[in-house]
Amino acid sequence: MSAQLTSSDLDSYQLSSTGIEVEELDDVDVESAIYAAKYSQTETASTPVVPAGLETLASLDIFRDVDLASLSGLENNCQTMMLSPGQALIRAEQLNSRVYLVTEGQLRIVSGKKDKNIIGVIDAGKLLGLRSAIDQKPSSADFVAAEPSMVIAIDYQILYQYTKQSHALACNLLDQMTSCLQANNYVQIGASKVVKEKGNTDQTPAMDIDTLTGLHNGRWLRKMLPRQIARCAVDKVSLKLVVFRLDKMSAIETLYDAETKQRMIRAVAEVLLYNSRPNDLTVHEDELTFLAIRQDQSLAESETFIKRIKTVLSNISVEASTGETLPPPYLKAAVYEQTGQDPADTVIEKALTTLS
Repeated sequence: MSAQLTSSDLDSYQLSSTGIEVEELDDVDVESAIYAAKYSQTETASTPVVPAGLETLASLDIFRDVDLASLSGLENNCQTMMLSPGQALIRAEQLNSRVYLVTEGQLRIVSGKKDKNIIGVIDAGKLLGLRSAIDQKPSSADFVAAEPSMVIAIDYQILYQYTKQSHALACNLLDQMTSCLQANNYVQIGASKVVKEKGNTDQTPAMDIDTLTGLHNGRWLRKMLPRQIARCAVDKVSLKLVVFRLDKMSAIETLYDAETKQRMIRAVAEVLLYNSRPNDLTVHEDELTFLAIRQDQSLAESETFIKRIKTVLSNISVEASTGETLPPPYLKAAVYEQTGQDPADTVIEKALTTLS
């Protein structure tokens, strides 16, 4: 292509060398009012950034089949950012000019409305911020790190200028725009099915998400847990696994049907998701069992968490497929404290036996 990216183009949109500002979402109050605050209290925290390497960039879909060496200054204009659990990358009503590519971890999409419900998750390999950067309108949601995460940031205008030098990049950016417009770049929480990108035959990312509840599933848990155990060992903190199990479900299915049972399961998943801290990891382990993985929390705080979940559940109602209103779901719950470095399967087995 004939157009060239000049030094003045880059200077116009150069990212700050002092860091990108993100916002820290306080874990206000020890447990009693976590979601009363619902991300409303924030502090500003500066997240260190470093240039992204070409090897990392080459692994991203946006740069698929692109001759990266021909794009002058690309490494310096793609900044790697580390996010801690609870940090907001983009806030609702905030203007955004950058595109972010998630390379590790997971971000949650939190509704910008008053209820501040979690409406989706963005896993590693996905892109965010494109639509708000193009429209130059305030974001409609918060994008919050659910676990230690790494993202690569690039100013949209710089990225656009690079498309004038690379036809492959222009095509890839068009694909990403289409994916964002169709809401295929994230998993909707509570969706009856996982939306997959058009033409994507790789089912691996979707297999980490339980399609009934939108939570992570047991497969993801067994991949992620070894990292959590190792991290806690290094930080010299214990890992808490809070186990929840739906009880009396066989009677529900006998009296009603499988659809009613699924409604009960979805109701529990939503309560867990919307009443956990941003850095709690919630998992649908099997049909009737859920886990919440928590760090830096005492046993007493985890027990308070159980009480809160049960209290919220006691005040909801679930409608059977017949239209009849059912009593609230009944949960058994227990806390397992992991202090060593047992294999993940052993830790899960020990946690599940706390309810037996």
